[in-house]
Amino acid sequence: MAEVITDAKGRKLTLRPINALAQLRLFKAMGPEGSDNPKYCLMAECAAMVADIDGVPNPLPRTEGELERAIDALDTPGVAAVMVYRAQKILETREAAEQAVQETKEGPLAISGAS
Repeated sequence: MAEVITDAKGRKLTLRPINALAQLRLFKAMGPEGSDNPKYCLMAECAAMVADIDGVPNPLPRTEGELERAIDALDTPGVAAVMVYRAQKILETREAAEQAVQETKEGPLAISGAS
């Protein structure tokens, strides 16, 4: 099921996963200069993650112009909401990994001397 977040403007943003093919197409839309710029990549990925805004479709950008229109539609509140969502997911993944490591150290197959 798609995740839905709300931005500071109160808009509902439906998110989509970005698979390898979508990532490749996004790099093509960003062009060589854009895809070498980490800040530009972050903004582009945030825009690409949004499938719709309040039910209005937001297609995956395939050109630089489409990418700019997607970012313009999101504006700062939308991009910020997606960035916060991404940061929360990264923290959740990190916490789950740390928990798994701890359980491995303490479990029935614990490695002696593991720290």
